[in-house]
Amino acid sequence: MFCCTCDAKEKSLIGAMSGHARWVLSIDVSPDGLAVATGSSDRTVRLWDINMRTLVQTMSNHSDHGRVGRESGQGV
Repeated sequence: MFCCTCDAKEKSLIGAMSGHARWVLSIDVSPDGLAVATGSSDRTVRLWDINMRTLVQTMSNHSDHGRVGRESGQGV
């Protein structure tokens, strides 16, 4: 599976990042817009560098689906 980055204003695809083995169920963008965290039904959370469109870190072996989100409003 892959995650796409899009330009909402221009309605265009900027790039795609592949890595998850199953569906991406949640996503959160850092406040500065430089990183994205994705959570998947493959029980991983992945951290991506938006500018380079590369995987920075994988956190695995979650007991449930990998989920990301903000509790404090601080972002990734």
